[in-house]
Amino acid sequence: MRKIPIALGTAASLLAFGATAGAAQASATSHHHHYGAEFVSPHGAAGGADTSCATAAYSDINAAVAAAPWGGNVVVCPGTYDTQVVISKSLHLYGTHGAVINAAGQTPLTVGTHTLPGSDGIIVLKTSDVKVSGFKVTGASYDAILVAASSHVWVTRNITINNGSYSAKSGGSGVGVDLNSSTWSAATRNIVINNDGGGLEIADDLGPAGHNVAAWNY
Repeated sequence: MRKIPIALGTAASLLAFGATAGAAQASATSHHHHYGAEFVSPHGAAGGADTSCATAAYSDINAAVAAAPWGGNVVVCPGTYDTQVVISKSLHLYGTHGAVINAAGQTPLTVGTHTLPGSDGIIVLKTSDVKVSGFKVTGASYDAILVAASSHVWVTRNITINNGSYSAKSGGSGVGVDLNSSTWSAATRNIVINNDGGGLEIADDLGPAGHNVAAWNY
């Protein structure tokens, strides 16, 4: 998997990237509409009022994503979710404090004719106008958060730790946040710790990548 690493050096570079990030963030959220939210909780149950974490109607994040309208919101309540989340529509996936995605042991996703070399925590796939925020992602054998062939995606305020355990034979293991073949997207204010392939990367495995921003990450 060919990757282009991001290197942010001077404070001036950070400020320049930060200014661009503001524009990218505004674009990434400008088309979102507010239709209420689907709530996900480890104790969620079908038929719940679905107006809060206490009355969540879903225990499966992917089920809530499928049910959410285009441009809607999915709120993931505190708890650990053993899953790999795939987003292929415009929405805001919001993790409340204590929302953990553990992707260990998940089946690698196939994108067209390309099967990923390991599991991912959150995948934004072939869509636009998405925001992913507030999660702790761990256990992915490839990327913790992958934005693939998408545009106007904002990945912000997530913690990715102990991902990328896959020992790649074709170019490197997974990272914390990977903007892959995507455009006009931003990774900001994320904390990336001990991910085997590195922190944040931009890649062009599935097609062109451009106008992306990485700023204020740790």
